[in-house]
Parts: sequence; C-alpha cells; structure tokens
Amino acid sequence: MTYEKKIVIGCILFLLFILFSISPGFLWVNFNKNLISVNQLQNVYIRDIKFLNLKECSKIKRIILKNKSLWIHRNILLATLGKASYMHDSMNQIVIKENNKMLLTMFPRIYNNLLEVLSKILERKVVFKKNTFLPGFHIFEESCLFNKNVTSFHVDLQYENINTLNCKTDKVISFTIPIDLPKDTSGLYMFQADKTCDKWSASKSKKALIEYSIGYLYLHDGNHYHIMKPSKIGKNEYRITLQGHGILCNGVWNIYW
Repeated sequence: MTYEKKIVIGCILFLLFILFSISPGFLWVNFNKNLISVNQLQNVYIRDIKFLNLKECSKIKRIILKNKSLWIHRNILLATLGKASYMHDSMNQIVIKENNKMLLTMFPRIYNNLLEVLSKILERKVVFKKNTFLPGFHIFEESCLFNKNVTSFHVDLQYENINTLNCKTDKVISFTIPIDLPKDTSGLYMFQADKTCDKWSASKSKKALIEYSIGYLYLHDGNHYHIMKPSKIGKNEYRITLQGHGILCNGVWNIYW
C-alpha cells in the first residue's frame, strides 16, 4: 500500500471516528418510524410545569442577546451563556465562582425559583451542587443546518464529569426550560430504550415527541435515549433554553451543569 493511500484511509477512519463520537442523529434515527404519543412511553419519567411567563422569558432573552460578547461558541451550531462541566470547561474553583456570580447577577430570580419548583416536583430538598457550574443557556441562532438531523443521539452522562461521592448515579434528572423558540415546532424526541441498550438497538425503539412551549420546565430522568427535534430557525429567530442536570446525593437532589 502506498503512502498516499495510507493517508487517505487514515483520514477516512478519523472522520468516521469523529462522526460516531459525536453521534449525529442522521447516523441513527429515522423520525418517521416507531413514533408514539408521550403517554404511551413505559417507565420513562417525564414531567412538565409552567415556570416562567412570556413577559419574563422576553426579558431574559433581551439580557442574553445584550450580553452576546459573553457567549461561548461551542461549534458551528451551538453557543452557550455559562460554562458546563461536560463541555470540558475548566473546573478550577475560581472559574466556577466567576461563572456562577455572572449568572446569579443576571438572573437572580430564575435560580431562586428553580430550586423551589424542582423541590415541589421531586418532593425532596434541592440544592445547587457545590463546586460545580450553575445551569446555563443553550443558544441556537438562524441556521440552515439545525433543521437537519445533525444533533447528538445520546443519554445524559454529565455526572461522569463531577464529584459523585455519596451520590447515586442511577438517580439522575435532566431539565430544559425554553426561553425563546422559533415558529417551527421545537422539542425533544424521547426513546423507550434506556442506557442499558446499545445505541443501534436504542435507535430502533419506540419514541415520542415532547413538544416545547416557552416558559415551561421539562424534566426527565436522563437515562433514556433522546435527541433534539430538528427545527427551522429563521432570520431573527432563536432557540434559547435553560439547561441543567441533577443527581441524588445523601437524599438531596444536587443541581449542576
């Protein structure tokens, strides 16, 4: 085999590795097959509750857009306001403290109310996990790519990036609060298959679409496969969501990002 062929094969293998590491949906998911209603999913924990009104969401959106210089561009599609443990951000305590101070200064009411609302849903004490990042914002702008099946097909394993001493890694949650959405339907496809399934089998399992509404808090167990619904994001439109995760530690739900 010539050197040139080895280079070509090496590049192809590298690209395949990248694709399967990111797990873009087009490799796995056919949205038109095995679609059921949300209430037909079995043993999948899903809750939703009104959290913010439209006026509050509009104010939050204005603050986020005003502080665009603070956005962190993660890839060609996604930006965040706030750092996250699973995005390989530094877990240095000074970095965490500065990040959390920024978010608390911008949105004090959100974080105060979040613990109260989650405590009512989960019927346990809820706190922000020490020495971790506060929940932050996903931001998607106008793009011709987001209406394609390119986002990650996955289960939530963010707890692998934090200290889980005295925590139960089988007792976890994930939540999303839409702050602004495009006109096209936005949401999350939730699959019947959980993290014990291999990805190929999971992609063939039944799934339901959780349609998002602005201001609602959507909570699920994180252990079942899921993927963002592709949506058309038009000119001057955004898909902005507050994202967070939780893990049960010594009987208390600890929230982080």
